[in-house]
Amino acid sequence: MKRLVSALPFVAAFIFLAGSVLAAKAIHSKPSDVYPVNTVADQKGEIYTIRMFSSISSVIAIDMENHSRRKTIAADGYTYDPETTRLSLNEPLPFGNTVLHIEGTSSRPERFCLHDFAGASSDLLVLLDGREAIEGYEYSYDKANRMLVFREDIRPEHDGLFHIMYETKNGGSCGFGNWGEKDGDRLAELQGQWLARLHSTPPLVMKDRSGLSDRKLGREVGFAIQLPKGNSTFICETADGKEKKVSVMRCYDNGLTVECRAAPFPNGDGLPPGRTEEIRLGSLSVRREECVEGDARIFVYEWERDGSFYRLIAGEGTEREAEELLERM
Repeated sequence: MKRLVSALPFVAAFIFLAGSVLAAKAIHSKPSDVYPVNTVADQKGEIYTIRMFSSISSVIAIDMENHSRRKTIAADGYTYDPETTRLSLNEPLPFGNTVLHIEGTSSRPERFCLHDFAGASSDLLVLLDGREAIEGYEYSYDKANRMLVFREDIRPEHDGLFHIMYETKNGGSCGFGNWGEKDGDRLAELQGQWLARLHSTPPLVMKDRSGLSDRKLGREVGFAIQLPKGNSTFICETADGKEKKVSVMRCYDNGLTVECRAAPFPNGDGLPPGRTEEIRLGSLSVRREECVEGDARIFVYEWERDGSFYRLIAGEGTEREAEELLERM
């Protein structure tokens, strides 16, 4: 149980970094000093651009439930503190699920205020021109004010593939840069190496395949995939000695994930003995195991379909959502 429970935050962080980064995600830059940034309010309701702007030219609020609904925030409707990159609105966000699209002129040298990062510079992943940047030469990081500064002559987006990522002090993750979809697998490999160093775990490469149908996904990995549509999908690659193991993980809006592989999952897989029963959920015959250690309760659902093996792990309080999901299979 301890091994599995300790692995869950690592996997959750990886999923967030690999495919679902929203906080201050920078999109491809324009060929000038004007940059667009998409950002959302954090858990405290505060808004940060992370990139330090010397001035802001536009702020547009977009409803993520309906992208056609948007509102331009007038220049007198907000204030901006470039030292902290905090944007303060005079009125509440106009939509329940709002993303702010902000454009502004970048500071020189280019600076990034990692306001929600409490780690050391060794905990950061800074990529420049498709490789890890050199601290002390190409950039510096001041932990006291959480400021990352690139060398005066470096303009990150204009110098090839650029990315910064870190885990936040609240246990979440943040990543931003200009890597495109065609370079996503290379980014996943670098993320896997970084997270393995950060957590002292074997490398785990999670390649984003969210737009791929189950049929095409199955052809790529070599085994059948049948899963309900979800929020994001990844091909997961790990190394066990010289053997590479491949599985598929699909994530859902309620935080649940389902993993699929060609071979059965190891018996127990580090879990203590628990109460096991066979149940019927929709068209599935599912083995459900309830495991308890201390105050933690975890529900493990496993089943087989068309020669492929599936597993869903649900924490206490989410088992009903897990079973409703499997009933749709």
